[in-house]
Amino acid sequence: GADFELPGFVDATVLNLRSDATTDSEKLGQATAGVQVTVLNEKRNGNDIWYRVAITLDGKEKIGYMLSTYITLYTNKGFYAKTLNDGLTLRKSAMKTAAAVEDNAGKVISLKAKRDLWVYKEINDTNLDKWFQVRITIDGVKYYGYVNAKDTYLVGYRDKKNTSTATPTPTTKPSPTA
Repeated sequence: GADFELPGFVDATVLNLRSDATTDSEKLGQATAGVQVTVLNEKRNGNDIWYRVAITLDGKEKIGYMLSTYITLYTNKGFYAKTLNDGLTLRKSAMKTAAAVEDNAGKVISLKAKRDLWVYKEINDTNLDKWFQVRITIDGVKYYGYVNAKDTYLVGYRDKKNTSTATPTPTTKPSPTA
């Protein structure tokens, strides 16, 4: 099953589709740069994050794993992710050495595990390190910054909270008057 369906594309000259999240697993096919994928889930193997994807290869729909480093997610709609561990620092740019984002009181923003992040841009640096540009809200104030994708896990799209509307009750039909 799919936990989410996030659109993306292959961002490598050639990328293997594997039966499991390891380079030792069976190769199910190869995709070239620009081929569309739908990311269904993610799986960690050591330091690597693999995306479970649905992809059409040679006219056939296949599901398998591709290394996330070489998949770029479409972020035009944005999507949710969550922090993996406590103590994640929001950065001012997409670098581990970048200055930390501070709140309005001048305190470094350190995020707890499982904290919602709104991802609206993906950046891959020259070391093939994936970063997400994110927005968080703390006490009603929005803050913007960068987190390394390895410090997050994807959640996908989510229905907006508290937008449910009551089901309308049908009114009784008026009786014809004689």
